[in-house]
Amino acid sequence: MEKNSPGLNRLKTLYPFVDEDDYFLLPLPLCWNSKDKSNYIGLSENNLRVTYQGYGKTQMDAASVRATHPIPSSCGLYYFEVKIFDKGSDGYIGVGLSAEWVDTNALPGWRENSFGYHGDDGKAFCSSGVGQPYGPTFTTNDVIGCGINFIDNTCFYTKNGVNLGTAFFDLPLNLYPTVGLNSLGEIVEANFGQSPFVYNIEDDMKELRARIASVILNYTVPDKPMEASVQSMIATYLMHHPQWCDVPRSASSASSSSGIGSSDSSCSDVISLNPSLSSSNATQFWFNLNSFQVSKDSKRKRKSDDA
Repeated sequence: MEKNSPGLNRLKTLYPFVDEDDYFLLPLPLCWNSKDKSNYIGLSENNLRVTYQGYGKTQMDAASVRATHPIPSSCGLYYFEVKIFDKGSDGYIGVGLSAEWVDTNALPGWRENSFGYHGDDGKAFCSSGVGQPYGPTFTTNDVIGCGINFIDNTCFYTKNGVNLGTAFFDLPLNLYPTVGLNSLGEIVEANFGQSPFVYNIEDDMKELRARIASVILNYTVPDKPMEASVQSMIATYLMHHPQWCDVPRSASSASSSSGIGSSDSSCSDVISLNPSLSSSNATQFWFNLNSFQVSKDSKRKRKSDDA
């Protein structure tokens, strides 16, 4: 992908803590991996389109493919979509996530550390060959989205722009977008964010960032002597990184001067706290992001010094 292409610029907007200068450190999934797939999978259209080329007679003929890279946890909320160009003879299509070592001769969700939503029966499969009722079936021309929330370690799906709710909980890290096919004539194509999605994931990202900021600003550090300095550091960070607190800088500054732990902080006005988002998770996520940003800044400085 070209450095200043519209697709790359869109990804930078969606995931501001991952940029093209650091892909070798923290790469994003950009297409399907031609070296990490079943022999029954054919790839085309810049390795975004997947065609089933197996026998399609039994589950032994199932085939899947993983994306080029695992999903970075620094995304906070990651999302991709798969369009069903042709459901084939039976619509045995699975969309989901899997770890690097999971067998590709199976649909996502059938093996340990893999998770999938299947089109023929609408069930969600979590590391098991037995699925649980989840959503509607899907077929030709449907668009299925898969999102992973790293704040609460959950996964949700969408169908044609409608959120179907949480499918999986307690997800491990380092999962890859995965799609699986198992009947003749099946063709699907992925969108990893280079083009606009059918589902409005941007609103979900905005809401999540507001929740994170609100929890952090109201988080009380147990060590009282450190509390003021830590809270001041957090407020300063959010003021200079407004993408994680959807309020004007002036409002962030005001909350800092008036006591950022107060209940009337600017970010608290954006959205009420969600009980499922714990203070420790949000704070740890912020520190991870901040450490990553510092690492990037240091690396850029070293490059400048070397030049």
